[in-house]
Amino acid sequence: MLPALTKIVAAKEKDGGDYYSVTAGLVPALAHATALSGPCRRYCRAITESCSCNQTRTFGQMLSALQAGGAADRYLPLLPPAAQTQLFSGLADTPLCDLYADETDPGFTGHCPAAGTLQTSQCAWCADDDSVPTFVQEYLADSLLNGLFGWLVGPEVGPCRLTQWNPR
Repeated sequence: MLPALTKIVAAKEKDGGDYYSVTAGLVPALAHATALSGPCRRYCRAITESCSCNQTRTFGQMLSALQAGGAADRYLPLLPPAAQTQLFSGLADTPLCDLYADETDPGFTGHCPAAGTLQTSQCAWCADDDSVPTFVQEYLADSLLNGLFGWLVGPEVGPCRLTQWNPR
């Protein structure tokens, strides 16, 4: 985490440095580091298969859904569309659960229940194909995004405070 943040700060402090593209290039690594303290990939997939009716969404789809929510539903910093596209371009097409760490990854400290305790059958609402909820995946994406924003934006110390985020 620290080497990535150091690279961002160095690019930002360099005269004319394009720290936006440096930051965007480091987001996948920062996402992986953030995911080491979240639910494991197996847990994410079990939740998606059961309560999201086995409908896999990409990170980009979930980010768009979260950003489109009304003010009462939005818990993420509101980024300008160009900044959102650039910052998360390296994750946009990645299936959401692929961003979560495997419980055997070095440094994993997150939560991973025993395989036998995870629900494998689909939730009752899966029979209604027209209204499959995405709240489970929205929660998983929101957790990962807030971890990333905590490192990158931070109220005063993040290298990419929102008031300064203005890609060219």
